[in-house]
Amino acid sequence: MRKTALLPAFALAALALAGCGTGDSFDEGFKAGSAQTSPAPAAAPATTAPASSAPAPLTQVEIPDVEGRNAAIVSDELQKLGLTNVQFASQDEQDKMVLNRANWTVMKIEPGAGEKVASDSTIVVTATKE
Repeated sequence: MRKTALLPAFALAALALAGCGTGDSFDEGFKAGSAQTSPAPAAAPATTAPASSAPAPLTQVEIPDVEGRNAAIVSDELQKLGLTNVQFASQDEQDKMVLNRANWTVMKIEPGAGEKVASDSTIVVTATKE
């Protein structure tokens, strides 16, 4: 009875080992110590890339007097002056964020009006909705 139980196990082992033979086409394509490589992709034709737009050079900008004016208009004016880092803040307790600038009135600007700053300086415009 033991011999009949071992016979299927030996048959499976023999089949598994039979699949590990040599001389197959797989062995011809893969040799120990060598790597197969794909042919290099064709080089793209040489073209001239369009000139990238360089950032605008830093300039000195005088901060205008904007107190009491509409925040949307002030935002446009500061952008036209070349200021690139303008942030709006609310002074109201109930309205924490300035979302639609057209509904807000500017109360102060930092740095203050008349000061000269680099065009990439942080400018904080504080506004109210009331």
